[in-house]
Amino acid sequence: VADCLQPVSAYLFANSPFRNGQPTGLENTRSVIWENTDNSRCRNLINHGIESPERMIDQYIDYIMGVPGIFELDHNGIIVSTNQTLGERLIGLENLGKLRTEDIQAALHQIFTNVRLKNLVEVRGSDRPPLGYEMAPVAFWTSILTVESVRDELLSVVRNWTVEDRHKFNKASLVLDDSQIGPNGKTYSEWNQWVGDLALVGLKERSLDEEKFFDSFFEIVMEKGPFGLQAQFNYD
Repeated sequence: VADCLQPVSAYLFANSPFRNGQPTGLENTRSVIWENTDNSRCRNLINHGIESPERMIDQYIDYIMGVPGIFELDHNGIIVSTNQTLGERLIGLENLGKLRTEDIQAALHQIFTNVRLKNLVEVRGSDRPPLGYEMAPVAFWTSILTVESVRDELLSVVRNWTVEDRHKFNKASLVLDDSQIGPNGKTYSEWNQWVGDLALVGLKERSLDEEKFFDSFFEIVMEKGPFGLQAQFNYD
């Protein structure tokens, strides 16, 4: 669910209005940077062949085992350089009977996909929101990922998106233009609205008065565009 909805998160929480002192225009700068940083360990899960819920954990393990390592931990837990893949390092330690939990965690921390698995699910695709809206992405993802009725409804739809549609949607997230066409022939804006509305439904279902963290933020973005674009308009 999180990997499929990365484009929605990327749009709603886009907040990088300037780069090197110049307006970024419609470029979704955070997404563009991570899209072009390191293809072996960044981008989306689908870019690494993880396309459906079936065998997702096994596929994720298979994927990370082939990623070149950035560092490894020595026997004292000190970070040192490496010329091995993550899998070579872990298998080598396992064969020696020396594999530790911290070695596995060190490997998992060298993956920077927009959604990554450690001892939790980490969703990384949001910019830092403006002052006063810091909790908006937290509320958004809390609803989507922890409210079972919302998560199930989202999954029932996104699991039927074609691989081609998902790749196109991810590409669309690099540009802050919500008139682009997304999966099933619907516009980016329509998907943003649908997902955001469901997030609010989930927050209300939690009955913890958390809607306030996302409701006004979502209304402003849907009316005026992402805060990154609004900052540029105000600058002009």
